[in-house]
Parts: sequence; C-alpha cells; structure tokens
Amino acid sequence: MRRLVLPGLALASIVTSVACGSSDPPPPTEESQVQKTGNGTGGTTGSNGTSVDYPKGPFSTVEGGILRDADFNGLLRPVADNFDVGKATKFSFSNFYNPNSVDTKPRVLVVTEAGRWCSPCKEEAKVSMAAYKAWNPDLTKPVVQFVSLVIENENYEPSVPDDAALWAKAYGLAYPVGIDPSLKLGDFFDKSAIPFNMIIDTKTMTITYAGTGGIELAPGTSGGDKIQAVLGN
Repeated sequence: MRRLVLPGLALASIVTSVACGSSDPPPPTEESQVQKTGNGTGGTTGSNGTSVDYPKGPFSTVEGGILRDADFNGLLRPVADNFDVGKATKFSFSNFYNPNSVDTKPRVLVVTEAGRWCSPCKEEAKVSMAAYKAWNPDLTKPVVQFVSLVIENENYEPSVPDDAALWAKAYGLAYPVGIDPSLKLGDFFDKSAIPFNMIIDTKTMTITYAGTGGIELAPGTSGGDKIQAVLGN
C-alpha cells in the first residue's frame, strides 16, 4: 500500500494548477480520522432490503485503505430542492456504500472539499456538473456520485448550512453538497491547499485516489481515467 501523493494536479485550460495555498500538507497517518461512524449505525441497505454493515476497517488515509465513515449536513438534491437550506439533512459515506453493486447506488464516489474563498475550488465547481452529467446520463441513478463539502465561507470562517446552499446555487449543482466545518477529513490535506479530491470504490469503500489541487473529472481526463479504472474492476 503506497502513501498518498498530495501535490497539486493541473486542470487543463480551465482550472488553475495552483491550489489555494502553497503549504504542503503533512504526511497522512493511518487510523487517524476523527469520525468513527457516519449515520450512527455504520450500515446501509442491501439489494434485498436488509441492513449491510459498513466495512469495519482497519481504516486508513492512504491509497488502497478503507475510508472511515463520517456524516455531514447538507442538501442531497440541491436543484430539486430549489437550493432551500431548510431542506438540509444529514448524510454519510455509508449512504453510498454499495457492496453488491446494485444499480440504485453508485459504483464510484468522488468527494471534493472546497472553500467559498478558494479560486481554484470555484473553477473546479464550474465544470463539475458537465463531468457529472457525462458519467451519469440518468441523473436519478448516478453511477459516479459526486459530493462537494464546503469547509469555510468567503471570510475563512467555518461553514454553516447556508454555505452549502449558496455553493450549490452558484454553480447549479444537482449532486449532494454539504459542509465540513470541523474538518472531518482534515487528516488528508492542508486546508490552504484545497481543493481536495478523493475517489472511492463504493463496493469496498477503498480510497483509490486522493490529492490536493484541481483535477479534471470528465471521462477521458486524468481524473476520469482514475474513475474508469474503478468502474472496470
């Protein structure tokens, strides 16, 4: 199992190759994520309606390791909910766990952490819906699920639910947008180097990629190839 490589990755022509800060994040450590359970049960629903336990670990912050469950607050369907913060709800990584590869759940989970003050994050968000639609012709059954988590507002203050609604509305995001003011994924990155992107195989909740700086996610791009590799397994 190799350690995460966290230098900024270039987004061709659109997204700047420089993350929001120049500080290199410290080497990640295993077994150090804060949140131990996501939805209070650590489970999800299988294809036959029975409960399926979230992987028990060992959890890790290195590629090839299992992502620890964590829960967040936000809008699961921002466009459908008209970006109404009153419809914010709790969701967790376990909601996307898909051990049996059923078509009602995604095969790949792409998690992005962003700040409303961060220019590269904004550039990445501008093109994210085009990539999302390219992977998911039927948006009601996404094969590749994107999730955006806002960590801070425009004044570098910890995010609140309004920030999720404002972020989703600014870029017309139809996929889940939540907040992470306490940096539950903070062991993966330095917040001065956002955006942070992570690609997860939902069959096992294995981390297949994690890195700071913008990355293209559309089919046929550098990030898209990483997504396709998971789909091909």
